[in-house]
Amino acid sequence: MSLKQQIRFRACEFMASLTKLKAEIKNEEAFRHALADLHKSYVRFMVLATKTNALEKEKMHEQQVVDCINGITRYSIGRFEFLCSEVFGVISVSMGDCSVDRHVLCMTRKVPIEQQVRVVADLMAMYIDYESLPCDICAEYAIMPGFDTPLQRIAQEDFVLSCHSQCMMPCMNKTK
Repeated sequence: MSLKQQIRFRACEFMASLTKLKAEIKNEEAFRHALADLHKSYVRFMVLATKTNALEKEKMHEQQVVDCINGITRYSIGRFEFLCSEVFGVISVSMGDCSVDRHVLCMTRKVPIEQQVRVVADLMAMYIDYESLPCDICAEYAIMPGFDTPLQRIAQEDFVLSCHSQCMMPCMNKTK
């Protein structure tokens, strides 16, 4: 689904929440529930509406060769770095989170050595601002009690969906 379609869906969801306020509200609890629903749908809408700014940030970061010593080249993309050997391919990734580093290394292991630099650069561009980027599905950053941050990335038609692993499964079931 494209970003435009996702935004349209969230806007319709927000408008539906607004129409709930038009209905007769009989008690304070129903009013609180309607306001909470309105707030949640607004936040979810705004997360996707501001996604275009994140896409521009991804395009700004290009890979740069920092230095090359004894056949090992150090690349930099924004504040992320990785090492690539001419013989072994990508040998180290530094993105600030061990689970993200491990994920990127596992993804590059399946790729031929000649293409690994491009693949790592693409994956790193997807994870720009991962510390502050909320989940595109639930619009939250951390899920309690596991404090899991939205590290999953799903390539869509024209953007990359970021989400929690817990939110990814219900999302996949809805699209089927």
